[in-house]
Parts: sequence; C-alpha cells; structure tokens
Amino acid sequence: MHTYTFVRIRALRSREGLTLERDHREVIREHATRGWVFTQAIPFTSDPEPHWELVFVKGE
Repeated sequence: MHTYTFVRIRALRSREGLTLERDHREVIREHATRGWVFTQAIPFTSDPEPHWELVFVKGE
C-alpha cells in the first residue's frame, strides 16, 4: 500500500508572471531525506490563489 502527501506552494503574481514562494527543488530534497518520492507537480495557476501542489509517495 502507498501513502501520499501533498505540499502546496503559493505562486505569487507579478508583471513577469508567476513566481513560486518557495524553491520547489528544496521542498523535493527535504521530503526525499524523509523517504518520500516526488511523483508529480500540479499547477493551479488560474485559481484565485494560484499555487502548485507537489505530490509525494511512500511505499509501505
């Protein structure tokens, strides 16, 4: 059985476009040290509060 966790990273709007509030690579590295495997990034850029959801999985 697999366990999933989701991490939301806010996206900040600017003239240049969207910028993530946190570096996604750091979040992936942090979770990897705890045994989580990065699976997918899901953008919610047209949401009123734009963000990305990072999906991690851990096998049991």
